Amino acid sequence: MRPLGFAPRILLRLPPCRSSSHRLVCSTADKAPPAVDPSKPGSLYLVPTPIGNSRDITLRAVDVLSAVDVIAAEDTRNARALLRPLKRPSHQLVLSCHEHNWRSRIPTLLSHLERGRNVALVSDAGTPCVSDPGAQVVEAVVAAGLKVVPLPGPCAAVSALIASAMPTPSFTFVGFLPRVGESRRKAIEHVAAIKSTVVLYEAPHRLLSTLKALQQAEGNGRSCCLAREMTKKYEEFLRFDTISDAYEFYRTQTAKPRGEFTIVLAPIPVQPLVDHDLITYPTAPVEIPSLVESLIKDGIPVSTVARAVSAACDVPKKLVYAYATKVKEKMLWADDPDLT
Repeated sequence: MRPLGFAPRILLRLPPCRSSSHRLVCSTADKAPPAVDPSKPGSLYLVPTPIGNSRDITLRAVDVLSAVDVIAAEDTRNARALLRPLKRPSHQLVLSCHEHNWRSRIPTLLSHLERGRNVALVSDAGTPCVSDPGAQVVEAVVAAGLKVVPLPGPCAAVSALIASAMPTPSFTFVGFLPRVGESRRKAIEHVAAIKSTVVLYEAPHRLLSTLKALQQAEGNGRSCCLAREMTKKYEEFLRFDTISDAYEFYRTQTAKPRGEFTIVLAPIPVQPLVDHDLITYPTAPVEIPSLVESLIKDGIPVSTVARAVSAACDVPKKLVYAYATKVKEKMLWADDPDLT
């Protein structure tokens, strides 16, 4: 995520533990283990940072950033602004680690870890490795047999998802789509084909083109929620019945979209099924009508066919039973001309 210009100085000026909430924070902090375990040196800490509201940083994140030997930051300027009010060790290093230099930076970070130094990885805003640099660093650290310690914290995708009113039992996180070319077209088609809830990020200047492409690709009437400025003063969640509605809304606005967007797409609507839907039933691994006809012609009872095909192909038994009954009736009529 891009820098949001939070001012972290307020984070460390906690008032005395007079109220019940403050007492809870202080008592919890007293009982918690040390943020950086001295018995496990040479660990990589993944430290989330606020996505807008500076008060969203955790006490544990502050403790880790105040104790580690090295901080690998997506942007050292923003990291230093976050670190300025902290009491840090004099030997602490702040190094850059971003999408353009991670290959050359990994050996340096591994060297620090192997010498028993603790390293914190931070992005400009949000959780490292979630549409941010860092995944390759974690992969290299794990491959080297070193310890990785994740800290919970702010994440735009999760915040938008839980406030979107979309189903959450399962969802697919896509992140940022490719900007241009064939890879972008394939990514759009992939998103349009995902049946569950989808969460993706988009820059403001590409919002309209992305909504238009999704509208053209999906065609299933998915509802959507667009979130921006989350946790900040002008936080906004706009919900639309269809992607087309969202596109038309932003297309007709006089002001250009501002701020990064988190887009949440509802699952693909399930259409009511009728008999002929067996031909294209979405979860069927085989052509169900042909299978049903073959089993009926082999003399297998309709009820048995319905039960077996329903279980094997994940199709409603009533649908299979109705189709099998029609096939059986046609066979009887063909065998006995007097029934016509």
